Amino acid sequence: MIGIYAKLGLAKKMTPDLENILQRQPITVRQFVHDYRDEFI
Repeated sequence: MIGIYAKLGLAKKMTPDLENILQRQPITVRQFVHDYRDEFI
């Protein structure tokens, strides 16, 4: 789905919405996979 947004040019703008909701910086995909690696096996 993200690929479609990128191809349509809808993923050009980054917003601080998630950071504002979480009141912290979001984690990276790499960190998420590391934290939940047992779920992927």
